Amino acid sequence: MSHDPCLSIDFGNAFTKVAVRPAASAATIPVSHPDLQFDRGLNVCIPTMAVKVGTGGIARWYFGADAMDVPYNRAGCHFFLDWKHDFFQPAERNTEGVVIGSASQVTHSGQARNSSISPDELDRVARGFFDWLRLFLDDRLAEKGLPSVRDCVTRIAIPAFAIDSEPEGRLLAILGEAGFRTAYSQPTLPEPLANAIGIFTNGRNDTGEALEPDQSVLFEGTRMVEAMRGRALHRSGPLTFWTLAADLGAYTLDMAVIGFSTSDPSRSLMDTYYGKERFALCSEPLGVSGLTQRIRSVLEPTNRSSFDAILRGSDPAELHLLQDNLFHWRRPFLPRGATQAIGEGREGERIHREVDQFAEEAGMILRHFLKRYQYNRIDEVVLTGGGMYLPAVRDSVFRAAERLGATHAYVPARAGDPPAHHVYTPLSGLQTRAGTATGGASVFFDLAPEILNR
Repeated sequence: MSHDPCLSIDFGNAFTKVAVRPAASAATIPVSHPDLQFDRGLNVCIPTMAVKVGTGGIARWYFGADAMDVPYNRAGCHFFLDWKHDFFQPAERNTEGVVIGSASQVTHSGQARNSSISPDELDRVARGFFDWLRLFLDDRLAEKGLPSVRDCVTRIAIPAFAIDSEPEGRLLAILGEAGFRTAYSQPTLPEPLANAIGIFTNGRNDTGEALEPDQSVLFEGTRMVEAMRGRALHRSGPLTFWTLAADLGAYTLDMAVIGFSTSDPSRSLMDTYYGKERFALCSEPLGVSGLTQRIRSVLEPTNRSSFDAILRGSDPAELHLLQDNLFHWRRPFLPRGATQAIGEGREGERIHREVDQFAEEAGMILRHFLKRYQYNRIDEVVLTGGGMYLPAVRDSVFRAAERLGATHAYVPARAGDPPAHHVYTPLSGLQTRAGTATGGASVFFDLAPEILNR
């Protein structure tokens, strides 16, 4: 077991989140800073972006939060906003093919892409971003009196389809060259697994002074623990409790099913129960970035310029307002300085149809995932990520699990939402935003490295 501090990176398409576990018996701390004004007061979202100003040898590069300070309309600027998709695209052939028909066409062609990015530029963006990130994190860790990046072991969460791929190896090499010391055990983690651990532990990821992983502590507070307690006290209830965790971000829909033994919490997740795998995961390229481009395609030409200005702009508050109004509350939005609202009349109807179709595709992907592993029961659902804020999406995904018996779900919630459906329990913003980062720093992966057994 490693006793070194552990740094975990949730490498997101729009935002990167980072958490640090100072010691094996300590709780995980999300890395935050007041300059990160992108997530309604949590201050943990680091923009995964780069800006190139000028050309040739005189070009200047800006990364992360520094890139947000560059005006979007500055002459000679080239913004790189969705380069994670380009970085992992060679690994998408490892997907299991559950995205079929129109969904496949949309998710691959509808992403917001850097159409002119060259391999050399992509390499420059990736190396520059992680070089900048290491310096940024060193300053934040020093402010908290914590060890530097070089004194921590690092884990990074990546799409499940990128595990054991060429992009995974290239990413680890870039991290090493930037000054990150990657963990000997599980340096990369599938996003569905890291997210599940982070959510179930409420962002703590500690086992107190326990020397062995104790799932009843790691997953404290969920209905799964209630099922374990009932089994221990009354010898009644299911022998295996099946939890589904699904995270919909800007680029991927990450899914995991975990089947916990209620009679023996220490039992390995790597075996089966009546032929059903106790642990299964999958990432598919469906995300809010693609939905945004689909919405753009159905706008009136007169509204596209103001829509594009918000997407390229440096004001995250206005971007949040646009997405909340058009995607979440389904009402028109008037951009600052504009005279015509986006999403009125028939344009609004077209936007609503795109959101509904996107929601149906998310549910379809989940149904195929559950069918592929032949699961016939789901007891509990945990939905996270920015895409799960959309009522249509979370309802579509929950219905897929409801068909297999699910009666309850934990879901993202924000101020101003109507009262939650009685089967939904709201999640905190930290759980929704930083679950993968905090999960990646979990002691679980040091105490039980055989969990992935790859």
